[in-house]
Parts: sequence; structure tokens; C-alpha cells
Amino acid sequence: TFSLRPAGNLRGGGMMDRTRVDAEPGRTTVTHTIEVRDPSLWWPHNRGDQSQYVVQAKLDGDERTLRTGLRSVSVDNALRINGKRVRARGVTLIDPTPADIERAVEANANLVRIRAQGVPPAVATACDDRGVLLWQDLPLTGPGRFDAKRGIEIAKRLTRQLGHHPSLAAVGVHDDRVELGRRERRQRGLPGD
Repeated sequence: TFSLRPAGNLRGGGMMDRTRVDAEPGRTTVTHTIEVRDPSLWWPHNRGDQSQYVVQAKLDGDERTLRTGLRSVSVDNALRINGKRVRARGVTLIDPTPADIERAVEANANLVRIRAQGVPPAVATACDDRGVLLWQDLPLTGPGRFDAKRGIEIAKRLTRQLGHHPSLAAVGVHDDRVELGRRERRQRGLPGD
């Protein structure tokens, strides 16, 4: 059984779907899609509501639940959330806590960059709840050459782990800080503001 229901004060109906699963004893991966009609989208705090949903999957006596939101993130010549241009105003956090997310909102920031470490789960949840975009930055450091393949693998693993958080807007992996001029940002498809 798969279900999706609005979280918190979000109005609207839930959805439930069933599918048959035949598997041998052991570990099995089940993939299923639930069509969401007229979804309430998640927005940064200065652009709209932070609508979220609870997704639940049940198989026999086992149950998994997670909270998520529906939104799109893209970058062309600007950062776009749900197709609308969003000007990012943010801060970099070195040792983040949920209280730091509150302070970022009070400072009218709509993005936090978590630098040089993984995002603590409570911080990712605070970003979801408070409408703060999350930029996960994992510099690759250590002995030897920069390994781009390792960076890509880390980014993929991190995206799998954090991908259900609607606040996740970007994952970056780099060895050293890079300063890009306005022209270089445009050539690389990054926001120019």
C-alpha cells in the first residue's frame, strides 16, 4: 500500500494506491509512482508556502514513512524554483544547527550553504519547514589529485540521501574555492547576480 497525504496545515485530500509485490525471501526493491493531482508546491519562505506531504509505503508488517515536498529546481541564466526566478540571498554555515536556520530567516536569507560536511537531518528538516533553500557543498580535500569521479559519486550518494527534502536546491563538490566573474558564471549556466 502506498499513500500520500498533506502534512501539517496543508489542505487537500490524500491518495492511496495498491500494487501487488511478488518476491523471494530477502531484500527487494519496489518502485511505484503516485500521480498527484493539483499538488501544493513547496516554495522558499519569501515566495510562498512550504507545503509538504507525508509518503507512506507498507509491505506486510513493514512500514516506511517520509516527509517531502513537491517543487522543481533549475538553473539557466538564473535560479528558478517551480519555474519562477528566485534571487538567492544566503549565508554559509560551517557547523549548522536548526537555530542557525531560524537566524537565517530572521536575516531575510532564503538559502544556506552547508560547507565541508554533511547536512545534519534536523538542519535539513528546519530548511524544509522554514522555506530556506539548501546548498550542500562538499569540498574534496586530502592527499593526491582531485578525483572528479569520486566527487560525482559523493554528490549522487548525497542526493539519494537528501533528495526527499524539498529545500535541497544544489549539491556541489570542489577542492578549493573558485571565484567566477560575471561572464564565467553565465558561460557555466550559473546565476549572474
